[in-house]
Amino acid sequence: MSLRLKFNIWMVAVLAIAIGVAGTMVHGVLHRSARDHAVETANLLMAVADATRAYTTEYIKPQLDQRLDIAFLPQTVPAFAATETIIALRKRLPEYTYKEATLNPTNPRDRASDWEADLVNTFRADWAPSQIVGERMQGPIPVLYVAKPIKITNPGCLACHSTPSAAPASMIKLYGEANGFAWKLDEIIGAQIVSVPLSTFDETATRIFAIVMGVLGLLALLVLGVGNLLIGKSEAGKAN
Repeated sequence: MSLRLKFNIWMVAVLAIAIGVAGTMVHGVLHRSARDHAVETANLLMAVADATRAYTTEYIKPQLDQRLDIAFLPQTVPAFAATETIIALRKRLPEYTYKEATLNPTNPRDRASDWEADLVNTFRADWAPSQIVGERMQGPIPVLYVAKPIKITNPGCLACHSTPSAAPASMIKLYGEANGFAWKLDEIIGAQIVSVPLSTFDETATRIFAIVMGVLGLLALLVLGVGNLLIGKSEAGKAN
């Protein structure tokens, strides 16, 4: 067996193992990073929703509450404002979703589905976490979701959600008196849930992985080429 053949066999084996190990490590790091980026994006959307809620409570609600005797304006409700803000964002990013999933909501669109109710009940448990991060299928699309509990900490909320008789008549006229009542102070009544598509972040990780593996492949070919060139020169020198 010639020196050139031995060199190529050993180098191909070594480079294949090295590239395989490096590829496995890089793939894992990139996809973990993609998931972390998805969580960061979901938390950013959650922060936007929280900021909208706070702004509505501080600046919008006090200005419009005086009209409650005339008509109930959903725009005064922090949950409504936050949901509408993300709905507007979804015109550009339709796969990103936000919901204030509630077990007993005033607005029917906020009613928790089965899997959302499971999250709310988890937050209501004694061992409840402060945040839940998970993955699920949203139709055909895999998504990552971040959920936080909605807890009644403001006694002012009970003015509309304690009993139908205490609620503004204009709200009863709009939503009825069957839902959204019997809430209690410090009770967890729902969960804020943000979902972001994992495919967006995984595709970025896959593109970077392909580039890295391409570079490693080119370096391997360069090593083999240089090695064969040096062996060729060595063999030529011996022949002379």
